[in-house]
Amino acid sequence: MAVLGLVWSATPVYADGICVTGGACNGNWQPWVDPVSHQQGQHGVQGFAYFDGDSNDAANANIAYFIQGQGYFQNDPQSPAAPLPWWGNADGSAVSSFYFTRNGRDEAHSLEFLAGWAPQESLGWYNVDKPSEWGWIFHADGKQPVPSNAEFTPSKNYGLFFIPNTASANSFSFMSPAYGPQADQSFYTQSEHNGIVPADQIIASALGITLDTKQEQHFAVFSDNQGGFYVGAKDRSLQIGDGDYNDLIVHIVDPPAIDAASVPEPASSGLVAIALGLVLVAVGRARRSCRARQ
Repeated sequence: MAVLGLVWSATPVYADGICVTGGACNGNWQPWVDPVSHQQGQHGVQGFAYFDGDSNDAANANIAYFIQGQGYFQNDPQSPAAPLPWWGNADGSAVSSFYFTRNGRDEAHSLEFLAGWAPQESLGWYNVDKPSEWGWIFHADGKQPVPSNAEFTPSKNYGLFFIPNTASANSFSFMSPAYGPQADQSFYTQSEHNGIVPADQIIASALGITLDTKQEQHFAVFSDNQGGFYVGAKDRSLQIGDGDYNDLIVHIVDPPAIDAASVPEPASSGLVAIALGLVLVAVGRARRSCRARQ
């Protein structure tokens, strides 16, 4: 795999591949487009790219601002602060169904979490060719997580699923260890598998809205131009929520691209651990409550 230094370009290299379901791999990268200005909670204002929407967290707080290192995220040390290519269609719309292909190299995952929904949000992987096979990357337990390293071994072709939170009849609560994607209450990179999160159903019922999540893409992906990806997730159904994609931000890192001298070649390509830099950006989550626009 080619390794680039800290030089940003519009042509990314890949740690893992990324593929349109039933289509080509690595061919849907689009050049960076500056986000438009968004007031906090100014619903209906939409930029060119599907992830350039409003946020209830703050003005100019969607994931595009995180990637660019501007707006709410100006001077944020976790931001790449660069105009990175993004995965989508040339007209600005999302690829409704995509997955990753593991390249067989060892990778590591470092996780960092901030306040708010973090104790109630989980991220996992699933086997695209056999969805009953899956595993956790981060599994919430109701307690504020701390930065740590995590390793997991996904399938050759794998997707991501995101569970923002479960809910009881009248309140939000964290999921049990047995809760997984088979419950069909998660959001997937292959959106045809999307379920309806109980918390969303509570909000939609109060508004008299019938949810249809099957074509909603809840993930936004950017190349870091060093063989890795930034992945942002959206927590609420797009029919009732904002459009910021900043609720979970994951950096999938290729260690050789960071420090090739210090990372030995793997002894066997059959043993794979994935290394992610995981940044959970929960902007102002402490003031969020169960309201019509989450």
